[in-house]
Amino acid sequence: MMIDSILRNDKGKSSFLGKIDPRIKIIVFFLMVILVVSSPGDNWILYACFLAILLILMILGKLSIAYIFKRSLVMIPFVLIMALFLPFQARTGEFYTFLGMNISRSGLIMFYNVLIKAWLAISSMIILSSTTPFPALISGLEKFKLPGIMIDLMSFMYRYIFVLLDEAHRIENARRSRFFGGRFFSEVRVFGNIIGVLFVRSFERGERVYKSMVSRGYNGQTILLNPHTITATDIIFLISSLLVLALVKLWSLL
Repeated sequence: MMIDSILRNDKGKSSFLGKIDPRIKIIVFFLMVILVVSSPGDNWILYACFLAILLILMILGKLSIAYIFKRSLVMIPFVLIMALFLPFQARTGEFYTFLGMNISRSGLIMFYNVLIKAWLAISSMIILSSTTPFPALISGLEKFKLPGIMIDLMSFMYRYIFVLLDEAHRIENARRSRFFGGRFFSEVRVFGNIIGVLFVRSFERGERVYKSMVSRGYNGQTILLNPHTITATDIIFLISSLLVLALVKLWSLL
């Protein structure tokens, strides 16, 4: 359960930021992501301000930079693949020549902007998930009237992804013990069979889980043993965060 150990972070959930109401944190972090994505691309000092805010949130959440950086590396390669062709798409402006290829200056700026904005946004979501228990996060999203089907998908995906991974490992071990290599097309056929078996087992397990939950009174709502209530500390944190973000955005506009 290596992935399970990565997702758990009891230290962050027991910190000051971890004790803040999840609804307050959802508002603050999603607003920050919106401001990061909508910020102008040539204002590097603005990125430094967002980075400083992230560092403060890391301290409040008892999270290290190494922890955030390691978890962000999971998503950065996907962003890098999408942004890799940006320097070669611009047709006007200043160009540089590298290994016989023309690279535009505006494309390079777009490339850096995509990477920086993606990392800041991903790091914000990592801090949110690392300082908020998953049931509390789901309950907070329900309070904002997020569609029930999305809540259920996220909830079941988080709970049973490890079960499916264990199932896939068992099937792969069985394949290795019975398959001694062969041509490319025979290997593709074997992997196709593995995917089919995994799909059938996942479907059957999902039916059993759904029937067992319905028989125990499941009605689609997340029930917490300790429901959250908004306190004065939560209000102060919300006002302070909104004030800081508003000042940063106002400064960028001026």
